[in-house]
Amino acid sequence: MGTIYRFDTVDTLVNRNSLRKLFDFCAGSGQDSFRIDLHSVHNTLIMERCERSAKEMIHGSARSGYGHSFERLFTKPAFGLEDNTSHHRVLRYDMGGLNVAVRFEVDASYSDAEDDVSQEHGEDSIDPDNVAQLAADLDSLQLSPVGEGDRKMRAQSVFANPGGYGSAQSTIAELKTSKKTTAKIMPQMWFGRTAYLIRGLHDHGVFRKLVISRVGDNFQSWEIKLEIQTALRKMVGLIARIRNLLLDAEENAAIMIFQKDQPGKLRVFRRTIVKMPLPDEIVREFWSENSG
Repeated sequence: MGTIYRFDTVDTLVNRNSLRKLFDFCAGSGQDSFRIDLHSVHNTLIMERCERSAKEMIHGSARSGYGHSFERLFTKPAFGLEDNTSHHRVLRYDMGGLNVAVRFEVDASYSDAEDDVSQEHGEDSIDPDNVAQLAADLDSLQLSPVGEGDRKMRAQSVFANPGGYGSAQSTIAELKTSKKTTAKIMPQMWFGRTAYLIRGLHDHGVFRKLVISRVGDNFQSWEIKLEIQTALRKMVGLIARIRNLLLDAEENAAIMIFQKDQPGKLRVFRRTIVKMPLPDEIVREFWSENSG
């Protein structure tokens, strides 16, 4: 049986998309307006992605092109996971002294002959016993308060159905159909430690060629560039400052907004209506009572 993971030592729980937005802001790159909801749970800052509409977040914007069709037609689900609609994972690593847990979506798993890594039994693959234990932990959580009269009909917001094996992190791949340069895509790859970039080259939706690059080999040379180091250091400092602000705030919640017509300005507002990021029972399950 596995043990329940505790977030007591995690400084920031964040999604990759928010990191990319903050990195672009600190790098001075032009970008669209965005909003990030901020919360603190004990000593952990939670940065929550906030989209204008759920439809855009799930299905992509009008500018998403042929990306979703490309993913659907050029990939196949692992055995036992045919009903899955997406795959998400969380990586925990040190980023400039901050202990961060980064959530992101994975497009595919790819292994070439040189790697010789089994998607089912690679050295980084997840023990199915641990998957089952994690599923049991999640399945035991009731996300909505339930009265005594509703016990027989209680509905869970989270249902975990264990199956398959975890793909090795060294095999995960990002699929792209856009003409963005690798330099533009690199922050996304780096924050998710995604080794492979697979591009579908097409002519008005008719795909002619696949280009597979192992960009993970270039992570170190990318991150040591002066302009990248400067932006990363600014971003880490910004996140640390926001975290301290939230930990000191009475409401433990705020909203961070960037408007494209006000470049160089990132504003943080106090929330008038506090919406907790997680139900109390999940906080009790994954944070120790004496943390914070």
